[in-house]
Amino acid sequence: MKRAQREIGRTAVRGGVGAAAKRGFTLLEMMMVVMIMGLLATVIVVNISGRSEQARVQLTKTQLSQIKTSLIEYQVSNGTYPPSLAELVAAKLMDKIPQDQWKRALYYAFPGTSGNADQPYDLYSFGADGLSATTDDINVWTMDSK
Repeated sequence: MKRAQREIGRTAVRGGVGAAAKRGFTLLEMMMVVMIMGLLATVIVVNISGRSEQARVQLTKTQLSQIKTSLIEYQVSNGTYPPSLAELVAAKLMDKIPQDQWKRALYYAFPGTSGNADQPYDLYSFGADGLSATTDDINVWTMDSK
């Protein structure tokens, strides 16, 4: 009798383990895994896209600073600022007419519109939206104060 009970117990244990191992994943478990993976992917994409936009802004600021330096060199050599950025290329102060990091032309105007003698020209990028006079514009004179 005891032997029969032991055999039944072993069979039940083996059957229980075998049944659980063969069962696999339920639809609910699979949906949870897919949902978690989607959530993680969303977080990663948001973080990466935010950083790439910050990098574009920073690179555009660096580029504007370099152009400002070239404009100063031109002014020292010629006594005035150039009428266009193309003059910097002609004077061999730059290799090509620059664009911002969104592949758009930079805005340059001499004389500037500020009326301030310390800001003799206008030089800025229209930023990510490409529209003038919006909050994402990057102005060479105010870019370090933001």
